[in-house]
Amino acid sequence: MTDLHELLERATDRVEAPGFASGALATAQRRRRTRRALAASAAVVVVVAGIAVAGQLRDGRSSEPTPAPAPPTRTAEPDLVTFDPQEVDDLPVAPADPMSLLPEVLDVPASTPSLVEDPVAAAVLTVGRPDAVKVLGVDGDWRHVYAPVEGGSVELAPDGTRLLVQTADGVDLWDVATGERTTLPLPPEPGNDIGWTWTRDGALVVFDLGRAWEVDEATGGVIRRIDRDGLWDVGVDVGWSDRDDSLVVSVDGHRLLVRDDSQATYANGGLSAQALLDDGTVLLRVLVDPGPAASIRFVAWDPRTGDLSLVMRTNETLPAWSMAAELLQ
Repeated sequence: MTDLHELLERATDRVEAPGFASGALATAQRRRRTRRALAASAAVVVVVAGIAVAGQLRDGRSSEPTPAPAPPTRTAEPDLVTFDPQEVDDLPVAPADPMSLLPEVLDVPASTPSLVEDPVAAAVLTVGRPDAVKVLGVDGDWRHVYAPVEGGSVELAPDGTRLLVQTADGVDLWDVATGERTTLPLPPEPGNDIGWTWTRDGALVVFDLGRAWEVDEATGGVIRRIDRDGLWDVGVDVGWSDRDDSLVVSVDGHRLLVRDDSQATYANGGLSAQALLDDGTVLLRVLVDPGPAASIRFVAWDPRTGDLSLVMRTNETLPAWSMAAELLQ
């Protein structure tokens, strides 16, 4: 390293990266499009060091001056927004599209027709009940199928056209559009704590505590072993940041700081990313009022603008539910 390089590094060592002020959340207003703006300010300090080299005469002519080296580049801090989950109900309601398939308030009727009697083109949401799985169709009406084995999996495929329900002996696959059911057995040597799910591409998967396999829907045979840990990765990072001393949701360089309560409710699973939509919107699941009266809110975060909006409220914690994320695009 040259003396000049060292000089430039020392000159820029104390330049701090610019920061952005967090935006204030707007108070709640009824449906459509009153949205908060993120106020941002940045201070950029650029230190330029130039060194002039004296010309020396050579053969009666002056040499060309040596150009000054370019200063080191500094990357600005990514966009930063702060969210207080305890004020989630003060958020503006999400625009009608593309979230219109989800009700503003989840109200599951006690009496519903069966999916066999009343099939639907696709389903957007399922909610578990002790005696049945309630299925919300894209037409806004509810149906039901029977409940899974105790503690078993219930999952809509990403496009909402198929529904799996775990049984004591394997899994039943429902064709939502026809109401027809296909039964598949457990694979050989299934291991302990078996569950079933779909990949983001819609492939059927069986998994246990440490392993996962793709399964042929026609035969029930195992196709290949796959990465179990990657099954629930939606492309959004949610984790604690020591630098910010906060829970942070991040995607594509944009960051959402989540103010936690004194019990660290949100860092301990009270907030999670459910889907990353094609337009970049992140769908978050937020626990409200931990305790006997706990409930859930679904929140949309637009990382490009910083906007947060309330998609759906529930009066329960939804211990058994699934969602067809592709239908929210």
